[in-house]
Amino acid sequence: MSIHARQFIGLVSSTTMLAAVVLLVAGTLGCPSSTPKGADPRLVKLSEDLQLFATGDALREKDRASAIKAVTGNDADVEAWVDGLLSGKMSNRFAKDLVVSATSPVKDRHPMHYNNVLKTKSVDGSKVHYLRRPCAAGEAVPVIPWWDEAGETILVCPEAYRPEVKTDDVGRTCGASMLDPSDNDTCGCGPMLVYCLRDKKQRSAFKSDMVEEVQNTVGYVVNKDLPIEEAFTMNASVHSLASEYLYRRARVVSGEDATTLFPIKGYDGTELRPRHEQVPGQHAGVLSTPMMLYASDALRGVMRNYFEYLWCTGVARSNVETEAVLALKKVDLRVGDGWKDLASMPICTDCHAKLDYGMQFFWGYPSSTMGVDFNIANIRHGDGPLYGDSIKDHRGDAPQTPAGFAKLVTTQPEFAACMTKKVVDHVFNGTATNADVNVVTKAFDETHKVKATLKAAMVRYAKRVRKEVKDGPPKAPSMKPEAPPAARTGDQIAVSPALQKLLHRHCRDCHGKDDPLPLSGPTLSERDMAWILDRVAFGAMPKGVEGIDDETRRAFVVESASALFPNEDDRRDAIHFYANMLKAAPTHRFFSAIENVRATVDDDVGGFRPSGTESAVAQSLQAYSPGLALSQAVTAMAACGKAAKERGTDPEKNRAACVEAATRPSVVTTGLP
Repeated sequence: MSIHARQFIGLVSSTTMLAAVVLLVAGTLGCPSSTPKGADPRLVKLSEDLQLFATGDALREKDRASAIKAVTGNDADVEAWVDGLLSGKMSNRFAKDLVVSATSPVKDRHPMHYNNVLKTKSVDGSKVHYLRRPCAAGEAVPVIPWWDEAGETILVCPEAYRPEVKTDDVGRTCGASMLDPSDNDTCGCGPMLVYCLRDKKQRSAFKSDMVEEVQNTVGYVVNKDLPIEEAFTMNASVHSLASEYLYRRARVVSGEDATTLFPIKGYDGTELRPRHEQVPGQHAGVLSTPMMLYASDALRGVMRNYFEYLWCTGVARSNVETEAVLALKKVDLRVGDGWKDLASMPICTDCHAKLDYGMQFFWGYPSSTMGVDFNIANIRHGDGPLYGDSIKDHRGDAPQTPAGFAKLVTTQPEFAACMTKKVVDHVFNGTATNADVNVVTKAFDETHKVKATLKAAMVRYAKRVRKEVKDGPPKAPSMKPEAPPAARTGDQIAVSPALQKLLHRHCRDCHGKDDPLPLSGPTLSERDMAWILDRVAFGAMPKGVEGIDDETRRAFVVESASALFPNEDDRRDAIHFYANMLKAAPTHRFFSAIENVRATVDDDVGGFRPSGTESAVAQSLQAYSPGLALSQAVTAMAACGKAAKERGTDPEKNRAACVEAATRPSVVTTGLP
């Protein structure tokens, strides 16, 4: 078994071997390292981690000596180095991943359906455009398409034109997935062909442009050092032709003359531009961008995404049983005003109060089955409520528009806690203490700016690593219960004094005597004790953005597992399973990690970059997974092969050493090597 395979399952290679491999590869490939002689490998790793935390880009050789000098200096040197790292421009993609986190891709069926791309065929010497079936050249109609700045006409078959048709007889607007031209004969491309795209190449470019609107808008806010709320509340966005086309297409659907709106000129995606509003408050930062609005087929899914982005709500596990649902004796809760019942029902309100009342602020944006353009006829008028944890948790009222929603939701404590959590997860990745969280929270509360918050986290992290290098790692928390195995009476298990204290401090505010699961008694059933063990061990409880620190979580595990498993061997196995969660070492963000692999080989090596599902995983869950290890390996093989070939060295001899160095877990993991 290779040393990397052993590291993957938990063993750690010696720092001597690590240093030897680095020096071997640097010399073999003819790429001298600028690492100072005698530099502590742990501080070298810290300098690399700080660079990736700040920019998502790898530490370059030209900066390595300065970085190592800074992290081996005093606290002021470290802080100054972090300031320097954060003073540069953060890449837009990196900023978006940090602030918004992973987002859904642009789908094939909306907001620009793949079947709404025009097809072409040469007929009688003329190029004819059509959607469903070609026609004779003499039947085709000359049309100036919306994308043609010169105003030149193309020939379009009548079935693909239909400028007078905007809706069907049930109110669906052209562009809706239910009006797919391959399945439904109602719609054509409309006036100036606004419901269609020129060709597959244009559609592919537009899909990328919609993604970049979100990235570039968040990047603008971060790099201009604006309060992060602006990314979700401002009218303007950094958008290009694709999004502007969709914004204007909605105006055509509402009755404006297409010839006054098209063609579009000057939108290259590099400037912050205001967006026209058909009603006041229509736009709210990235929340009203096409990519975000149509990442789900329906508004409820969109709101689920938004509350995850803004409040870090996660996916709730409601523990609802079939009997409880049947006891409601309700049907068609998604039809008409049934959502109001859904939002107030005891087993549903925890999620649906905020989701379903939140939907009302975005009602102008229909389900993609009904349309993919803002529809003035659908908007709600007047103010509407926002709810938090349930229908009893009223947070305020605002105009029922996206802007009203955004301004209200970003003033709630969950927003600040969520933005803080994202920075904490980004830097500490599951290793933060309550003290770490408090420092980062204070920085966000004082500034509401990403870079200031990130600086607080990075400086705190650097101090901790430097202290561990100086004093050694902190003593591992005890994995032994404070009391002997709990007494049992039938199904009831005595709650140990230590567990009683933990429950009182962290759980009883919600699980009091009136709760269906009261946790205040001297005993608990075996089922309830197992519920506590599972939910606390894997982070579902206690509820809230911050949760509890790792030491407290482990104490919960030790006490509840000890109560459940009287057999010593079973108890030991359960404690290790639940306390450690079988989680591998924390890693940098996927794209940052891959960039570091490539930089390990050579600053200037370009080319291969893999894709992986890890890029869509929340940073709090990023770990050295088999998928990341495979992506790291294939990236290293591609880069090392190119590097060896370009330098004229023996590929057979040197590629193996190069790959060995570039696939060290420490290249992609965070923390001490």
